[in-house]
Amino acid sequence: MEKIKEAREALFSQLLADMEKGGMGWQKDWSFPAPHNPKTGTVYRGRNALLLTFYMRSRRLDDPRFMTFNQAKGEGYHVVRGCHSYPIEKWMKIAFDKRDPDKRIKQPKTPKEWKAAEEDPNIAFKFVVVGSWNLFNASDIEGIAPYEPPQGIVGASELIDFLEDNSPCHVEERPGDDACYIPARDTIVVPERTQFASELSMGRVLLHEQSHATGAAGRLDRAMNGTFGSQEYAREELTAELSSLFTANELGLSLPALGRDDAFAKSGYWQNHVAYLTSWSKGFENPVSELMQAASRAGSASDYLMGKCFEEPLAKLRSRDAPAQQAQRVVEVRRAVSLSGGEPKRAASARSLDGDLRAAAESGRAQRQFTFGRDLPVSKD
Repeated sequence: MEKIKEAREALFSQLLADMEKGGMGWQKDWSFPAPHNPKTGTVYRGRNALLLTFYMRSRRLDDPRFMTFNQAKGEGYHVVRGCHSYPIEKWMKIAFDKRDPDKRIKQPKTPKEWKAAEEDPNIAFKFVVVGSWNLFNASDIEGIAPYEPPQGIVGASELIDFLEDNSPCHVEERPGDDACYIPARDTIVVPERTQFASELSMGRVLLHEQSHATGAAGRLDRAMNGTFGSQEYAREELTAELSSLFTANELGLSLPALGRDDAFAKSGYWQNHVAYLTSWSKGFENPVSELMQAASRAGSASDYLMGKCFEEPLAKLRSRDAPAQQAQRVVEVRRAVSLSGGEPKRAASARSLDGDLRAAAESGRAQRQFTFGRDLPVSKD
């Protein structure tokens, strides 16, 4: 666990340094294909996704594939002697009695026992870190096939229409420099697309606000009652920032910093958010822990956007524009473990962690809007 602790602290230091240096441009150096395991099909989620993206950023890795030593050996590959391994968190699902949470109970082992426990109204579940996995990057594994980047999402000219048409809530473009999610109307407001220098610049704003929208009561039901400058506000903003990064990486988008040609980037509104990113950690007693918890919430938000909003229409677009064999590669390494209710398949560790955090989220919500750096009056219409 010492390696994981060191990795978390290094991750925090690098992320904070990038935010302080680049403001809203911090994501540019963290834009990579989603880290995944080619052996199991797992796309790493939440905290482990952020850890692996940090390793790729700090080690300048171009290949997003990771696996354990034994997995590589089992495939007939050879891990280069003396190469660097990358620790990630190992999670375990634990059953407990809701009537007496501190009481130790026998843990289910077989599928039959798990089913019985899940159907028992007195049994609940939590997920705890029980150790770590040491992974190796494919660039240090001999014998593995060269990495082939997945097919791109859509043409640049289609990007904004794709994100707006498949948004979790209504998107309204209107003149101005405001970008926000309004819970009372379940609506995202953004400047008109002509105010941005590129589709990717606007996509970066949309994904941030769509990440906020996943926290609505009918979706993931996150606590969204913070006012600007509060810890609750900082948690939700950091969640949205990381979720937009995870989702962009999974969609194959390289999100840029907003450039000088972006009218929106010149506004005081935007600069307020830049100032927020350079100081968010100062209000927390344990900012490293807050960052890791935000990464978990962000994994859930990104899972919602991909599974509920983007995957199916993305598959249709790729099927339309690509040969049949390429269409079969849509989100090719995802769908590792099927979630209940017919949702897309996910890695079990991510499902465990994110489900636990959602269950533990505060239930209070305020009718406010989350913006890129300040509170705005909620529209009455």
